[in-house]
Amino acid sequence: DPPEGVALDGTDCDDGDARRFPGAREICFDGIDNNCDGRIDEDCVDLGCARIQRGGYLHIFCNRHDHRRNWNQARDYCRQIGMELTVADDLGEHEYLWAQAGIETGGDRRAFWIGLNRQGEANEWTWNETGIGPAYVAPWLPGDPPADPGFDCAVLATAGPQWQAQRCDIDRRRFICETSLSP
Repeated sequence: DPPEGVALDGTDCDDGDARRFPGAREICFDGIDNNCDGRIDEDCVDLGCARIQRGGYLHIFCNRHDHRRNWNQARDYCRQIGMELTVADDLGEHEYLWAQAGIETGGDRRAFWIGLNRQGEANEWTWNETGIGPAYVAPWLPGDPPADPGFDCAVLATAGPQWQAQRCDIDRRRFICETSLSP
């Protein structure tokens, strides 16, 4: 058997890169023909969001006024381009996302949607409806999350690297998508 990511029929476009092979998922905005079909980043809808690579991840910061969406719309856009709303796995990543949000907005750190939400019967906070709770729990703003139903999606808060609960379907916010660049 050939090594993973190597096609013996001559259709593999880069035997040295396990992320590039016929049938691979196209990673939007990485500038690479991941699926070897001769097209780069096909079917990617570009809103003009800022793209930043860090630590094996590509983050898309959608921060202009015309980018704003409610949580479900932001999640759907991220999924349309093969990503998810961002996940802050640890304090270092959370602080990086908060700092980068400030850089991308010229210091205007108005809230950005992240993938943290509580939906379904369990009423527990999970990442992107996966059922997987946060391994790292950032400090919530005082009084958050409220027990009041309806405040079921989280944003990176403006006051510091904290989380804040918001209404998923009403509030139109900036948002951050991410995807792993690893095979």
